[in-house]
Amino acid sequence: MLNQLTPNLFDSLINVVETGEEIEGKFCLENVLTHDCYYLTAIKFEDGCLITVRQITNFKLIEFQCNLQANNKLILA
Repeated sequence: MLNQLTPNLFDSLINVVETGEEIEGKFCLENVLTHDCYYLTAIKFEDGCLITVRQITNFKLIEFQCNLQANNKLILA
């Protein structure tokens, strides 16, 4: 499923295993009911890799609200 969201994910994970270079990135899932954002990291671990996915939807919402407030202050100034 993740490979459908980030098409080069599998190739990137192979690169992590072969080179030891870690990857990180953000991606969002959107459908009719929800809009969720995630932060993915992958590091080499023994002969494979360790993948961590964290939901960051609330952080993205706070970031959006802060940007909106900053833009409103600029418009009103």
